[in-house]
Amino acid sequence: MSSSKKIRKTPTPAVRSVEPVRAEDDKIVTYFDIEREAGFAPPTRVHLRRLIKKKLFPRPVALSPGRIGWFLSELQQHKASRPRA
Repeated sequence: MSSSKKIRKTPTPAVRSVEPVRAEDDKIVTYFDIEREAGFAPPTRVHLRRLIKKKLFPRPVALSPGRIGWFLSELQQHKASRPRA
């Protein structure tokens, strides 16, 4: 008798691999550096995932299996596209 186990799939994050063609001066910023480098406070990580899924925030790039970051130029473009309060 063989026991069948159900394998639970975890959702894959909305990350992308780094494209080889990028400007050399384009910096990659981690979650903790967004406020200092891009000039705005990031939303919480949970809300950030929702915004990325709805394509309302730039998609991150995978830096390593457990670390993500964003191109600074994309964060600056996102900030410029948002309405001023």
